[in-house]
Amino acid sequence: MIDDVFSFDDFLNKNGSKKLEPVTSIKDKFEEELNYKEEQEVVSEKKELVKESINIKEESEKEFEESEIQVEEIEEEEEAQNESAFVQNVEEDDDFYKLYQDKNEEFACDIMIEGSSPEETYARIIIESENWSLVFPGEIRNGKCIVPIKKLNILKEGEVGNIKLEVVAEGNLFVPWENQFKVKLSKKVTVNVNEGKKPVKKPIIQNKIGVKVNVK
Repeated sequence: MIDDVFSFDDFLNKNGSKKLEPVTSIKDKFEEELNYKEEQEVVSEKKELVKESINIKEESEKEFEESEIQVEEIEEEEEAQNESAFVQNVEEDDDFYKLYQDKNEEFACDIMIEGSSPEETYARIIIESENWSLVFPGEIRNGKCIVPIKKLNILKEGEVGNIKLEVVAEGNLFVPWENQFKVKLSKKVTVNVNEGKKPVKKPIIQNKIGVKVNVK
């Protein structure tokens, strides 16, 4: 019976020497899982933002390239239109005899008179516009007709009208040449004023006296 008796202090000391292992609570596990999910969501959001920024950059680069192509096409089209307009203006100007607003000039041509003496023959240039009719007398010498034309600052730049050469031989009037004119500025460029000719017309009066001119 003595063996069955034990000391309560010994029991406490024996069991108290054992270390208790830590136990993780359900709450701690839940918080860890929640934190992990939140971290994964943040990472996923960052990936989406990076992907979206890459797409935006690619789209902006594509739009920029397309805009550059459109600008080049517009510039090429404008250049082609300007060239076409320039060519058209040059062709239109070639149809006109050029008169100048800011300088004196001379109308010159070769002339051959048949049946009349040069002493009884003279020439003049008639310039007719919408508001003006101007006469410039000239002279005929050695088969040359020269008519000085003064500055036409009375006319506007770009103004058009009719110009003609009249030759009076022994009281008979001939119009051997005429054309349309256009007023321009010389702009310090040497220009041959004897251009833009039309075929010589027949004299107004048909008789034995004949006048032929060759406008240079």
